[in-house]
Amino acid sequence: MLWGRRVRLWSRLAWVLVVLMGLSSASGASSGLPPVRAYLPIVGRAIPPSLPHAIAFGLDFVTSDDVLAGESRFAHAISTGAWLDRWPFYWARIEVAPGVFDWNRIDQAVIGDVAHGFSVNAILMIPPGFYLIGPCPLEPIEVIRVGRRPSAADLAKLPPGSDCTTPRDLEQPVFSDGTDWPGPGKSINPNNPWARFVYETVQRYKPGGVLAQQQGWPPGVGIRHWEMWNEPDLPFFWNGDVQHYARLLKVGYLATYQADPSAEVLFGGLSNVGAPGGRPTWLNDTLNLIAADPDPALRDAMRWYFTIHARHNYSWAWATWSFVNQDSALLASYGLFKPIWVNESGVPACDDYPGPPCNTDPAYHANLEEQAAFTIQNAVYAIYGGATAVFHFQFYDDCGDTAWGMYRNPASAPCHNQHPNPDTPRPLYNAYQVVTANFGDAEGLWWQRPGGTQEWIAFYRPSTRQRVLALWARYYQPETAQVPAVGPSALLVDQTGAAMTIYPINGFYTLQLPAATNRLTGTNDGSAPIGGRPYLLIESDTQPPNVLVAPLPPTSPPEITLAWTGSDPGSGVDRYQIWVSLDNGPLFLWQETRAIGAIFYGTPGHTYGFAIRPLDRAGNWAPVPTQPQVTTAVR
Repeated sequence: MLWGRRVRLWSRLAWVLVVLMGLSSASGASSGLPPVRAYLPIVGRAIPPSLPHAIAFGLDFVTSDDVLAGESRFAHAISTGAWLDRWPFYWARIEVAPGVFDWNRIDQAVIGDVAHGFSVNAILMIPPGFYLIGPCPLEPIEVIRVGRRPSAADLAKLPPGSDCTTPRDLEQPVFSDGTDWPGPGKSINPNNPWARFVYETVQRYKPGGVLAQQQGWPPGVGIRHWEMWNEPDLPFFWNGDVQHYARLLKVGYLATYQADPSAEVLFGGLSNVGAPGGRPTWLNDTLNLIAADPDPALRDAMRWYFTIHARHNYSWAWATWSFVNQDSALLASYGLFKPIWVNESGVPACDDYPGPPCNTDPAYHANLEEQAAFTIQNAVYAIYGGATAVFHFQFYDDCGDTAWGMYRNPASAPCHNQHPNPDTPRPLYNAYQVVTANFGDAEGLWWQRPGGTQEWIAFYRPSTRQRVLALWARYYQPETAQVPAVGPSALLVDQTGAAMTIYPINGFYTLQLPAATNRLTGTNDGSAPIGGRPYLLIESDTQPPNVLVAPLPPTSPPEITLAWTGSDPGSGVDRYQIWVSLDNGPLFLWQETRAIGAIFYGTPGHTYGFAIRPLDRAGNWAPVPTQPQVTTAVR
């Protein structure tokens, strides 16, 4: 009986909240956009313990076995504010003969990263030819062009039926006892080459592993993040089928777990769907296969064989939010709530050496200023969408086919060494510093598109108690933004890092947003693929929050259902005080809560008044109430 009463009471509360939400939306302008995605439970650690903030920032190819970074290159990388370095461990270069491993170049690169405070996102990929499952017209390592995006011509080199990526014997048991179940004292099955390679690699480079012991590293220092392939949805990197990838992911996870149960395993970072030959349903297809695992107990105990999902995005800044949000929803539909990393993102420059001229090969490129704008906009969309790490691809041009790099190559580089200003940063370097300096602990607040032509995305930083509002023009005309102030002044920061203090007039900041200029990549709605020059408006929130209380009927049963909603554009609401009066007497504090509803038990024959006092996350209380906001008499 008591349980049934509670169900009815909460049903009434839910109904009142629906009405209240309608009142709230009717009282203000709607952005027409989905609200910020709720922060979901994290499976595993989103970032290494050594990283200082909730959002991790990374670079692709600070060092690698292709280009071992020297002191100057590491110093430049450190100055960006990044803490993660992502680069591939090519199996074909490491296992030079069956069972014979050459770790020399990998050791040097890992030692360099660790010595300079970088955590490694290691990509395990590309088997040696003697382990391939099928015929391949190329040596497997030739499939890879470091720092280069694949083209249709590249894909044409791989005729139908060729398989230059899938290792053989994936279906063999992972462990020598004939099972896939990890456990203390178990050994890896030598007849499963992928399992052995992954296990040996993790065993060598994990904290406390072979290399850590050789180098005398303190506890906790080593590689914890292992990515199972790169862009498996793109045939250029994985021209096998999804069934084999699902098995490769499972075997890779189990071998990693056996070597280091605390390691994080990344689903191979997915390309954007516009890439040549892309397979946009890859994640869902893989999850479908994992859902049908013949051993569901193993699947669930091993967290569906990955702990972090990775996604890539290029050229279209706004697509980053879309990809992260879609993938998050898809994972949730399987009951999975995992961190999402955007561990490749960028756009190549076409007005700087070695990029092609913008008027001859324009698609998917940008000029230097647009490249810098993309850097900020991409990070803003990713973090608002819920991504917990954002990487820029790539740090130097190295031997890529165009100007991807945050830095131009030095004159001593083996490729692209003819720039008149070698070893200098592009404008995106300053833009990336703006991101790392202002979004390390950013939490999404709200998203608006005033007039449909401006982008406003707001964040709150608990460490500084500041609101960071990113805004830019979405189309090819300049915009005037009228931003309501939440403090007495603000710091205005542009993509170069230049900052100035500005003051509101009549409660508003007036900003001129330059028009977007990038027309090199098409969009469906006519908006620019990269918005105009972005600005950050950074304020300390000094304004108290607002609250809207659902009306009560003139008379109520003893169980009085209260409901309300709070809003605070500067930092978000933290909690509420509920104040109560009896028979028109003075208000007294009843309780504090973070809920947006409560049930008060009154006595028949008495009248009760209620007022809700909100507190925002910056510490601003609304005034102590002196009058009830709603009243009711108990029947």
